[in-house]
Amino acid sequence: MRRLLCAALAVAAVVATRLAGVPTATSPPEPTATLTPEPNTLLPRSLYYLAHDANGMGQIYRLVYRLGRDGATITQITSEQDGINGFDISSTDGTIAYIVQNNLAAVDANGGNRHVLVNALSEIQGFPVWSPDGKTIVYNSDGINFYSIENGDSSVILPNDASRKYTVQSFPPDGSKLILSINHDIAVYDNASGGLFLPDQSGGFGNLNDVSWASDSKHIYIFGSFAGGISYGISNPGLWRYNVEDGSGGALLIDGKDCVEAPIQDFAGNLTYLYARSEPVCEAPPLSLVRSGSDGITNRTMLRPETFRVLDALWTPDSSALLIVQGNEMNTIMNLILVPIDPSLPVVTILSDAGRIGYMLRWGP
Repeated sequence: MRRLLCAALAVAAVVATRLAGVPTATSPPEPTATLTPEPNTLLPRSLYYLAHDANGMGQIYRLVYRLGRDGATITQITSEQDGINGFDISSTDGTIAYIVQNNLAAVDANGGNRHVLVNALSEIQGFPVWSPDGKTIVYNSDGINFYSIENGDSSVILPNDASRKYTVQSFPPDGSKLILSINHDIAVYDNASGGLFLPDQSGGFGNLNDVSWASDSKHIYIFGSFAGGISYGISNPGLWRYNVEDGSGGALLIDGKDCVEAPIQDFAGNLTYLYARSEPVCEAPPLSLVRSGSDGITNRTMLRPETFRVLDALWTPDSSALLIVQGNEMNTIMNLILVPIDPSLPVVTILSDAGRIGYMLRWGP
């Protein structure tokens, strides 16, 4: 899923390579020709993403899907002359924070009220991240910086030095910690104590594997479905789980044949994710939606009969469905689909030609 990211424009190049060069074996499932979907099979909110404009510059776009004749409507939200390198959306009021010309800027959900929050003195890398309470924006500029919405102050929390370069990735649901990368290795920062937790990376997941938080904000899942670094930077297929408070945990599925994408853990401890057992190693196989215990193994059951060739994936805010960008056998056609966990609900095609969809998928208001 997602996943640890480098600078957004660098990611765009990797994603483009990924779309063009990943081998495939099965065509994406086709939805029923005539659908009368239930309300929870539709996009629950507006979808925002980065894509290149007519001048090849990164801009923020919004996709709204409605029933009937409207279908999917795409609107360009920003028109920055020098393009945008990354963005995030406040879950409290929909304000969009983004990086442009090494500045931290913001607009409202419709692209209005543009204003610069921080004039950076050095290069801003990666993308900004909103805290769950909407009070703080974290960004990368010579280290990890916290910008306060309430007073407009910006401070460096973890400065880079000769041996360490930090990049912010994501908050857990309770906002108490941060996933970081340190020289591209995964780490967790405790906001209250200032302590750093680095998982034992001898288990083989490699740097820049994707990471997701469990619902308890105490565990992280590290995962991958590609062998040989097809995803964002160097990554390895498999699944790892760590408790970031006591350091316990480790590898769950790591023989190079278990391909995992988009794991999400509910409050009951169940893990829902996309999975395939691929021989000889994971090379973009079609994935099935499954559920298991928190170890990724116990009581694993398939939730839906379809398989999906996943290029990107994003859970809906209520975790009832998974939004998937997928390709056909040759990746000459992509589509954007919504896949409910409930197998009685149909797979809904949002866009039959998803070539317009870029990267950094985010839910808006």
